[in-house]
Amino acid sequence: MPSSFPILTLHYLRSITLNEVPLIVELLEIFVEDGQMYLDQLEAAQDQKAVIYAVHTLKGTAGQIGAERFEAYGAEAERLARDDKRWKEAQAYLGLFRDEFKAVCEAIEEYKREEGVA
Repeated sequence: MPSSFPILTLHYLRSITLNEVPLIVELLEIFVEDGQMYLDQLEAAQDQKAVIYAVHTLKGTAGQIGAERFEAYGAEAERLARDDKRWKEAQAYLGLFRDEFKAVCEAIEEYKREEGVA
């Protein structure tokens, strides 16, 4: 179940940035900015293909920054959205996906405060 996954783990980002906090913060801020753009696209999506594209893109980006639970909700939403018979279930997961984006953004802000860059 995705809810058992952590909101944000920075192991991968720390390893690829050599734990350079300014670079980690920059990458996280790009995630938030781009993530909001894709969520806006998701809200405006008129067809299943557009929904799948936005979710798939966000899911992949989430994996790169360590937003494991967001990535897991995205994977499930994408899987369900690809199945015409499960579209209503997909829509429920899309709601969880949106809510989880907010939780990730809050975790990013917390990280920035802890690092003294908020």
